[in-house]
Amino acid sequence: MSRFLRIKLLPTVILNMMAGVVVSGAEIDPLIFVLLLIQSVALYFFGMGLNDRVDLDRDRKNMELGIAMPRPIPAGEISLQSADRWIMFSLACWGLTCGALYLSLGADSLAGLFTNLATLGFILGYNFGLKYVLFLGPLCMGLVRGSLILSVAATSMGVFPAWDSLVAWLAISMTLYIATVTHYSMEEETARPLALKIRMWSVLLGFSFPFFVTYFQLVDVMADKGTTFYLFAIVVISSFLWKQKPPLAPQRTTFLFLSAMTWIDFYFLSIYLFSNQPESMEKPPLPLAVEIYSYPAWIILWFLWVTFGLGFRDRGYRPE
Repeated sequence: MSRFLRIKLLPTVILNMMAGVVVSGAEIDPLIFVLLLIQSVALYFFGMGLNDRVDLDRDRKNMELGIAMPRPIPAGEISLQSADRWIMFSLACWGLTCGALYLSLGADSLAGLFTNLATLGFILGYNFGLKYVLFLGPLCMGLVRGSLILSVAATSMGVFPAWDSLVAWLAISMTLYIATVTHYSMEEETARPLALKIRMWSVLLGFSFPFFVTYFQLVDVMADKGTTFYLFAIVVISSFLWKQKPPLAPQRTTFLFLSAMTWIDFYFLSIYLFSNQPESMEKPPLPLAVEIYSYPAWIILWFLWVTFGLGFRDRGYRPE
């Protein structure tokens, strides 16, 4: 069940949701926050389950050819009936939380609910037509994460965020990054070395986009405080990739790229906290102090999650 729902990557959607709420600048109501969390997780599980369900025949063929690590349904880890039940249960939970948000917020929830409905539409569009379409498929998957961030922000604020707001740039950055990662993952099965390298560099460019946005002051934030942190993240992740001996399988590299999206969330969270603190103070207030001194802890936790949580000690499926 864990592999079917890709629970190892669940922290990414939780942090996407949290960053969207916090960076929007809205007052956080505990009940609304919990409902948004359940809504996001339910939609994530629905998308992950639907992906495996739609790809069943393709995954069976790949398993027989030894191209990729067998997915749970063709490997017999979960029955087709159980998979269908989990997919429908996740969709039902999403629908119930949408109803609960409307009952709690009334008309103020409509902007967020319509945007979240668009997220569901992107999930369905990706799985039922665009998945293997060059550029359109990756863009559609990127829009899943980007629209999710916008939806939780719109629900928290009661209105759709301005296009030049910090949370909008977070959504745009996440959309572009996930699009490049998905574009890379489309090459996993053929694994042509040159194509993989080119697409890997496109991922690193997508990862760098938020840095350029803030560096050229497209948003009014204290970008100088985030620049060093973000450049450090790029160096660390690039070194982690290139120093792997033996190199990670393409599927494992994709997992690493997906885990790296958390750094984008954390970067925008840092910018938001830094830019909303008074400048003339003898010592930083608690939120800023927590941000400053949490960098080492964040780096350690991220590496523990990648190494142990995502299983990078195991090089993955390599047929004899």
